[in-house]
Amino acid sequence: MKSFLVLAALGFSLPVFAALNPVGDFAFAHSIAFFAYDEQGCKEAEGQWDGDICLFDAEDSVSVTGGEMGSFNVRVSTVATNAHTCDFDGKGEMVSANQLKATAPSEVYIPGENGKDGRFESATCEVSVTFLDGNSVKVESGETCSYFCGARAHLDIEKAVRK
Repeated sequence: MKSFLVLAALGFSLPVFAALNPVGDFAFAHSIAFFAYDEQGCKEAEGQWDGDICLFDAEDSVSVTGGEMGSFNVRVSTVATNAHTCDFDGKGEMVSANQLKATAPSEVYIPGENGKDGRFESATCEVSVTFLDGNSVKVESGETCSYFCGARAHLDIEKAVRK
């Protein structure tokens, strides 16, 4: 009976052990749309024509490396429509058995009166990397992270799989 309890406890804790070592590279393959191509130009650029848009293969990535004193270095790169990209590098730490939070200095734009004389203010971008299991992660970020992104791009990734 004692052996059974030890094995059962070990079995229930395996997902936790996987999350405690988040170091690795993760990727999410997808297509991005380009609206500046016609059908012939799309095919010449080795894209895939889909009605009125040209699609190209792309990949979002997450890299977690070991840092100093239990911290981690987190890099997230995403690519969206018309190849607008995001690139985030931050330092983080595990905040639960399956979640790592990373931060980096950022800026936010504060519009002035009537949309004029706006200014930038210092902010902090916080990126959450949730380990869905031992081989996949979800990335979420907030509005203060748009500083790292091109137009209409974001750092969020629904599910990236370990390489």
